[in-house]
Amino acid sequence: MADIEYEKNRLTEKLSDQYSRNVITLDEYERLLDYINKIETTKEISIANNMLQVYKPAESPEPDNVTGIFDIFKGQRYDTIFSNRTVNLEPKNGRGGKFSVVFGTNKIIVANLPPGKTVINIECVFGSIEILLCQNVKIINSINPVFSNVDAPHGSYDEYLPELHLKGEVVFGNVTIKRI
Repeated sequence: MADIEYEKNRLTEKLSDQYSRNVITLDEYERLLDYINKIETTKEISIANNMLQVYKPAESPEPDNVTGIFDIFKGQRYDTIFSNRTVNLEPKNGRGGKFSVVFGTNKIIVANLPPGKTVINIECVFGSIEILLCQNVKIINSINPVFSNVDAPHGSYDEYLPELHLKGEVVFGNVTIKRI
């Protein structure tokens, strides 16, 4: 019985390692962990070991929210702290990047937005972000302002226009979106 417990611990470590490297999703991790915890025979250990060896890297999900000012974002990252910056944005695979501003100013120029959805994550604390973009872009604003101002133009848009999705938080700051 001690050998089975040892093998269950080894499988749990292997499973945790695969989950931490994004080889398996959270649902797969929980399902397999439940299976490992119910193992009673060496044959079941062999089956679980084989299951862990066949997994390939899982597709990484698109980031939906921002949780902290120094998180890792799977796109270009622009940190502006106690300074000013101007960025000519070139989105890749629907990811515009992550812009973190603390006591600074960031000017983002979006001149050539590809068709489809592009996501920009914003975190601004005691700072200012100005976004300059073309007339033919649909803006979807999901920024959470706290003691702040988010100034985005409104209007009716064609459904086939490129979409710019703005997500994140602004605390004691300002976000202005202007059309050029």
